[in-house]
Amino acid sequence: ALTLAEGATVVQNLTVLKADAKITGTVMDPAGAGVAHAFVEVSKVSFGGIFNEASEEFFKDVFVGGAETDASGAYSIAVPAGTYFVKTFVHPERGFINSKEQQVVVASGETKIVTMKLLVADSAITGHIYLDERPVPSAFVWGLSKDGGFQESFSEGGDGSFRLNVTAETVWVIAAGIE
Repeated sequence: ALTLAEGATVVQNLTVLKADAKITGTVMDPAGAGVAHAFVEVSKVSFGGIFNEASEEFFKDVFVGGAETDASGAYSIAVPAGTYFVKTFVHPERGFINSKEQQVVVASGETKIVTMKLLVADSAITGHIYLDERPVPSAFVWGLSKDGGFQESFSEGGDGSFRLNVTAETVWVIAAGIE
């Protein structure tokens, strides 16, 4: 942590790691076709791990890299050697559920291929978002599953109602936020 007084200037040296390995692959829809414009994230933390870690420790030393898939659903991300969790993010309006995260270990000079398959919702969590007993019509709503899944939505209409499409096979923890 760095604390600065108003008007102060501080020089802070940063150490970077060499991205000498790659994680590549394809994001596919449930039928096996490549999905364009999906975002693939590589990080040192698991969404599922948030259920087991103290929150202040969970986000320490988090390397995050990412890429958007091309027209065929392919992606490539350069990373330092290490252990990572690969996650997908697609806009909920596309009708898919983000794939479950995958753990991958990649060595220096190595390329690992990780195929991510999006899911189809078979259940939904519905409700209303309130702030001081007033409905919130445009809150961001998200859910994390214990097996590393992620899904997002927004509350709509004057009543603050939301629908979060999910898969029924796992436990979801949901939250909401507004600016």
